[in-house]
Amino acid sequence: MTVLGIRNYSDGFRYCILQKDANGVVCKNLNSENRILIPKGYDDNQLLIWYQDEIERILDTNNNIVKVAIKHNENMRSDCYASLKKVMFMDCIITLIATRKNIHVNSYVYNQIHVNSKNVLDRAEILVGKSQKYWDSKIADAIMAANKEFEI
Repeated sequence: MTVLGIRNYSDGFRYCILQKDANGVVCKNLNSENRILIPKGYDDNQLLIWYQDEIERILDTNNNIVKVAIKHNENMRSDCYASLKKVMFMDCIITLIATRKNIHVNSYVYNQIHVNSKNVLDRAEILVGKSQKYWDSKIADAIMAANKEFEI
C-alpha cells in the first residue's frame, strides 16, 4: 500500500510517499523532492491554482497512492488568521482532488498519531530514517500522519 502524507504550512508544504510491505515502511521520496515552497509574489488566487497543480502532479506521478493523510496545524494563534486561512484552503484542495480521484483521505492532529511536537522528529527517524537535507518537524509530521494509515 502507498500513502501520501501532507503537512501544509504558510510557506508551502512537505510531503512523503510511504510504502509498507513485509520488510517494513519505506519513504520513497525521503532524499528527493519532499519540500515545495510557494513561489514568491503569488496572490491568494494564484496560490490556490498553483497548489492544485502541484498536488495533481504529485498524484499523477505516483499513481499507486491509495490514501492521503493530512497532518493539520495545531495551536495557531488567533492573530495568525491570514496564514491559517491559506493552510485551511490548501487542506481543502488536497481533500477535494483526492476525493475526485477516489483516493481515501484522513486528517490528523498529534494525539491521533500518538506523537507530539517534542518527539515527532525522533519517531519519524526511527520509522524511515533521516533525510539528507531539510529534515524538520514538518516532514516528520507528514511521515507520521501517513504511517497512521497503515494502522487502519
